[in-house]
Amino acid sequence: MADRIGEFPEPSRNSHHTKMPQETARSSRPIRIGRHLLGEGNPCYVIAEAGSNHDGSLKQAKALVWAAAEAGADAVKFQSFTAAGLLARELPDSGGGRSEHPAFATLERLSLPEQWHATLAEESKEHGIDFLSTPFEEGRVDLLEKLHPPAYKVASGDLTHRTLLRKLARTGRTLILSTGLATEQEVADALAWVRKCGSSPVVLLHCVGLYPPPAADLNLRAIPAMRSRFGIPCGFSDHTNGIWASLGAVALGAVVLEKHFTLDRSLEGPDHAHSIEPATMKQLIQEIRCLEQGLGDGIKRPAPGEKPERFHARRGSYAARTLCRGESLRVEDLLFLRPANGMSPEQAVAAAGRRLVRELREMEPVTAQDLEPEGHVEQ
Repeated sequence: MADRIGEFPEPSRNSHHTKMPQETARSSRPIRIGRHLLGEGNPCYVIAEAGSNHDGSLKQAKALVWAAAEAGADAVKFQSFTAAGLLARELPDSGGGRSEHPAFATLERLSLPEQWHATLAEESKEHGIDFLSTPFEEGRVDLLEKLHPPAYKVASGDLTHRTLLRKLARTGRTLILSTGLATEQEVADALAWVRKCGSSPVVLLHCVGLYPPPAADLNLRAIPAMRSRFGIPCGFSDHTNGIWASLGAVALGAVVLEKHFTLDRSLEGPDHAHSIEPATMKQLIQEIRCLEQGLGDGIKRPAPGEKPERFHARRGSYAARTLCRGESLRVEDLLFLRPANGMSPEQAVAAAGRRLVRELREMEPVTAQDLEPEGHVEQ
């Protein structure tokens, strides 16, 4: 299932809030996920979020690994939980009694078995793709640690789960913190806590905890805003049905992108409908790589291919009629036309009043050499 699994309590309004300073020393250190260096000038790290779209089938889980690698993703991510470690099995009902949580049976069926973790990690290695999983409880962190994952993803609902954050921070591995549902202060508190508890580098993921969110709720500008506010790399967890939001996030500087994917959106299950299929995932990654090339370095200058076009697209100065030697050049006697032969319009206007040193035929380019030197005084 998606990272929205279960219901999470609101944080206490009386909790202590710690202001996060701009930590330029921290932000200057490079952050890695495995062999991938994150940050400006490096490719966006794309996570194909398989989640629980394995539907309880190891064969299907392996197919998701293969499909993610084939699409060009940098990582495939699953979710590590047990129903009993995540949800209250029974909830009060309207009749004063108790009834089973409506999602409990589904989570039991979709829980990733312990033995699958090593199998899927090995499968990912064989396909040249990173294996990641989101741990939802401390015991699953211990399980994943045996596999030496390159990073841990923290679900949005667990941004305030301090015991889990402490356990993860002490691993020293890169933490990818999803920030759906959170205020800026809650993000600041989580970062302060992680840094107090351990040495793990942190990447923030902007996220909207709806499936799918309306376009008006996406607030993609939060990506550069959080990067500026907290001085660390930021990315995006995309819950929309299309790919346009992912491309917008990369254009705004997202260094990590997480996107739910499935083998078939028509399959039954809680996450298939808001996931994209392998062909669309491949298209997304191809377009991200093109977009990254197109972003450039931000310095305004002619592109290499534009340089020959400057001559043909810019204007030069041409004689509007036959001009005699000794005449004073007048702007009215000029035509400013393409291509850029002779003086530029700016140069010609500045040269008005100087005498011609030779006759110019109609439509002949007017050059600086056709005029007396500036400041020339006739003897």
